[in-house]
Amino acid sequence: MTFIQCKKKKDIIGSSDAMETIEEIRMREIIIEPEYQWPGETDAFNLISSSSSGDTLILEVEYGGGCEAHGWKLLSNNVWMKSLPPKMNLYLEHDNKGDMCRALITEKLYFNLEPVKYSRGKQAIFIVNNDSEKPIDYRY
Repeated sequence: MTFIQCKKKKDIIGSSDAMETIEEIRMREIIIEPEYQWPGETDAFNLISSSSSGDTLILEVEYGGGCEAHGWKLLSNNVWMKSLPPKMNLYLEHDNKGDMCRALITEKLYFNLEPVKYSRGKQAIFIVNNDSEKPIDYRY
């Protein structure tokens, strides 16, 4: 799995002459496995919001824990549904690493959408974990 580090402006630090802002963002890759099938469940989490910005998918998640670093994978079997615009299911898997702590954690996960662009268009819809009530509109 490849991780990319980049910086993003968020909090203003310093005077109005030299405004510097930094937030560390870990860009994650979508894992494409042609034979992948959603197992139907994963360690518990709540998908609070989902959106796209440029070629980045932003998933805001909430989960219990606080004592261990949790693992996240976003997978695709790269199968497009016959629809206009085309739709694809993405599957977010959560590994709580056995974390039994009870803090309620909110985190934003960032994924690179370029590997799953629909090649014959400029728009696609993504559905995360079969939740068709919260489609993500991706325009490029």
